[in-house]
Amino acid sequence: MAAHPACAHTTPACLDGPATDGPATDGPDPDAEATLRALLAQPPGSRARLHARRGGTPIAALQAQLARLIQAEALTAAEVDCLPVLGRVLRAGEARPALERLLLDPQASVARRSMAWAALFHEPDGPALMDRLGHATRIRLADPWIRPLVTMAATDPDAQQAVADLIEITPALWREAMVARIEHWRRRRGTRAIEAYAVALLAPALVDTWPLLFGHVLSEGDPDRPPRGEPGR
Repeated sequence: MAAHPACAHTTPACLDGPATDGPATDGPDPDAEATLRALLAQPPGSRARLHARRGGTPIAALQAQLARLIQAEALTAAEVDCLPVLGRVLRAGEARPALERLLLDPQASVARRSMAWAALFHEPDGPALMDRLGHATRIRLADPWIRPLVTMAATDPDAQQAVADLIEITPALWREAMVARIEHWRRRRGTRAIEAYAVALLAPALVDTWPLLFGHVLSEGDPDRPPRGEPGR
């Protein structure tokens, strides 16, 4: 499985190797939580920037705090949308076993499992770990990537490309389900179908999906009419 297109198009590649510089604390760490939330609000694009902005908080403490917040479903929707970006440079560290158990637990909530996926995706064996999930599960857990992509696709050609890539890397038998999940968030974010699928509708590899995508474009009617976003995230 290739690197997730949402991440490939939103941040530069991070440096190789794990970032560790101290032990994690056993319990909640208010300082680590404040630092982590600041990093989620504006994720660093490289490990060098991460080290520059973490202050005196050990990387291991940030990793442990992120795992605690995921377990407690204590991240805001905006923070969850930034998890794939931060996870690319922070990595999971000693929190990896707990996050992996959560990801693979079919009894855990979709919200918690999707956050665990976002935190683990850029681990060295992340693609192999994801392959342990069925296609239907991967689609259900893709929201942390889909939400920011469909929001940015209104004005960002890179996001439009990433939407096309996301559909293309989905096996053909599951593309309709992936498009349905994209539609769920596209309509709520108020992005036009013609914007979200601008690249996908020109991609020869997606020719079998064009009728489905054109259907969503045509259903919106007049392209000069203001979009109607649905409430909720």
